[in-house]
Amino acid sequence: MDLSIIIINYNTYNLTCQCIDSIIKETKNLTYEIIIVDNASKECSPTKFIEKYPKIRLINNKLNVGFGIANNQGMEIAMGDFFLLLNSDTIILKNAIGKTLNFIKNHHSPKIGIVGCQQENGDGEKLQVKFNSSYNIFRYIINRNLILDKLNIKLYPPRNKIGALSGAFMMFKKQIYLETKGFDPDFFLYSEEIEWCRNRVAKDFELMFFEDAKIIHLVGKSGTKKIMLKQQFISFALAWYKTGKFSYFLFIANIFITNIFRLLYIPFLSKVKRQKEFETFKEFLELSYYYFIEIPKYNNNYGARPAPLKLKELQS
Repeated sequence: MDLSIIIINYNTYNLTCQCIDSIIKETKNLTYEIIIVDNASKECSPTKFIEKYPKIRLINNKLNVGFGIANNQGMEIAMGDFFLLLNSDTIILKNAIGKTLNFIKNHHSPKIGIVGCQQENGDGEKLQVKFNSSYNIFRYIINRNLILDKLNIKLYPPRNKIGALSGAFMMFKKQIYLETKGFDPDFFLYSEEIEWCRNRVAKDFELMFFEDAKIIHLVGKSGTKKIMLKQQFISFALAWYKTGKFSYFLFIANIFITNIFRLLYIPFLSKVKRQKEFETFKEFLELSYYYFIEIPKYNNNYGARPAPLKLKELQS
């Protein structure tokens, strides 16, 4: 089999069906399987996928194990020579899957790793799908500081090397999964693809962007509520922790100092801006437990935590 396509479903039945329909319509001249991993969806029975698409393979989780672990489950049973991790809120355009697979097969580099493609939102705007070459805590702090930002280009000139790709569309040889172990199970949701690409895949393989293939990514349609933004923050912090404890210490120190300064200049702001800054500081206090206690509680190795890191509000 040429390709295993793995899609994670969590209460997105209609979107997932739309994605599958686009795969069937636009993917020709290759053998593929579709693996749906359902993360304990409550909107309807996952068996509806089997009823509508008898040939798909279904993993029906009794608990929501998160994005990374669910993808690992799919990759573990996949039979294709190549894997495609695909978001449920995507639509395939003009044989994007076949084009990307041919690109990988015909590429001259024996070290080709993960390949991403061009993504557009529902309004036709291009989305960012590739990220800089590595974690660098000093670059991060400079980018976050308006005074120091002008130094960024001089100290850290732009590089062409890609360090990470969007998790909405990731195609690669099965070998990549076997050698790098896939997503770190310490992540529940968000930043898992960045950590995987930067910390493990990019060390031995080349990440590439194939612009001749294009998909629609309906960003946020699979759920971006305020609580999920908080989850995004703690996952981002965990990603820094995975790079090393020194970098994480500087990352947390920067967050702490930034929020202290917020308190100092809040009295000089307008009422509207003052309220917004108070909300941001309140959010920092709510997440401090994770930043200062929960994340450093375990070491920063792959799979070091007994369970994925997630907000208390998402525990049920």
